[in-house]
Amino acid sequence: MAAPDDALLAALLVKLFADRQLAVSDDVVLFLLRQMERSFEAARCLVAELDAAALRDHRGVTIPLARSVLGLA
Repeated sequence: MAAPDDALLAALLVKLFADRQLAVSDDVVLFLLRQMERSFEAARCLVAELDAAALRDHRGVTIPLARSVLGLA
């Protein structure tokens, strides 16, 4: 099975964040698309990790938080 394209992966990220009632900007979604592994499972895991980090740090899901979770900061 081929990796999902950008449009499908972006839609999945938006849906997964919405399922967790997280408001995430388009910039965050685009950043994640460029940095993450291109699979459905990776998207699910990444959203769960970002949700946990946002709750732990009492902050929203932002690019700096995403960088931290992805180990880029």
